[in-house]
Amino acid sequence: MPASFADLARLIRGHADIFADAVRGRLAEDLGQAAAVPSLRAAEPTVAHAAAWVLEHNPEPRSGHLPVLSDEVAARLAAVARAERRHGLPAARYAAQATALRAGLRAALKAAGAHYTLAAARAEDLAEVCCAHMADADLADARAGVPAASAGQVISVERPARRIAVISVDTGLPVAYTPGQRLPTTATYTPGVWVPLAPALPADAMGQLRFHLDLSTDCPVHDLGRARVGDQWVFGRPEGGLRLDPADPRPVTMIAHGTGWAPLRALVTALLSARTHPEVHVVLHAEYPGELYDLPALATLAAATSWLTVTATAAHPADAWWVHSAVALPADGSGVGAVTTVAEPVEAAGDLTGHRVIVAGLPEAAAASAAAARAAGAADVQVEDFSPAFSWD
Repeated sequence: MPASFADLARLIRGHADIFADAVRGRLAEDLGQAAAVPSLRAAEPTVAHAAAWVLEHNPEPRSGHLPVLSDEVAARLAAVARAERRHGLPAARYAAQATALRAGLRAALKAAGAHYTLAAARAEDLAEVCCAHMADADLADARAGVPAASAGQVISVERPARRIAVISVDTGLPVAYTPGQRLPTTATYTPGVWVPLAPALPADAMGQLRFHLDLSTDCPVHDLGRARVGDQWVFGRPEGGLRLDPADPRPVTMIAHGTGWAPLRALVTALLSARTHPEVHVVLHAEYPGELYDLPALATLAAATSWLTVTATAAHPADAWWVHSAVALPADGSGVGAVTTVAEPVEAAGDLTGHRVIVAGLPEAAAASAAAARAAGAADVQVEDFSPAFSWD
């Protein structure tokens, strides 16, 4: 029988589908159509793992006392609640959420053939405390005037190569994010599907946003890349964030896999207005040379600055026929902007001893480069792989 929060966490993870189904069913009863928001349905499988994570990371209360949230749990739940405001549901829904979590727990206990124990009663109390904390975080943002979401219209769609789109969106009002952050994004033609996109430029007063999308069929942003001028996009609260302190004198090496260049481009652009500049070496990497879509502009910028250098690498020496590139690479293959063929771009980065390294790209490629950078002596490695903001494992 489950005698502790840890026991209950294992039980819930072992019956995640049953837990999630019970939560969904109770929310449907209490919230009606609000529970059918597509984005909430898509999150259902996660709710069991999130509940288990909370049980694993929160101390059990003393006898006769309500649970007290650990700092880690409180911070994460507040961040989740602030992010969830983008769905447009009232904070009052968290009362129904607590009831639904209790239903999920009891369904999981029944499926496991386990009795309702003191630990289960305390877990239900914990659900109440957690949901009240999330409601408070939601309301605090609302009272502070923080927008729940921002909306904008697609004003241009460029296709520098078959698998790459560069999309500009006009929101009409400033969107508060810092260079290197990402925005959960959805569109009218991808209802309920939110993907993290990193703006390729720092925020401006006019609300002009620019994004780089990988249109590979297995890429999460593939469907969003069907954008046409006039489409409506919606953005949630900024999350994550790479950091680059211009006052830190240590040299910086940036390694960009494909459209992972977008958040790094925002960091480089922000440096243009900084008073001090560390030495920055950008390594752009793509599968084919013609997919180095921003290389001409970056090479021009590097030629005009004293602190920026660029190395371009590709996994293949020439484009496949279907790449359909419109990128004008140096014809003679020499000088700034020349493309080197390598499998792992860290090979082209050189000695990284003492360097700050920032890697961006899809998870597998980013993880490989980060590991290689550490092995090459990097002092500080940051990674943006566009994975979910939180892991509930």
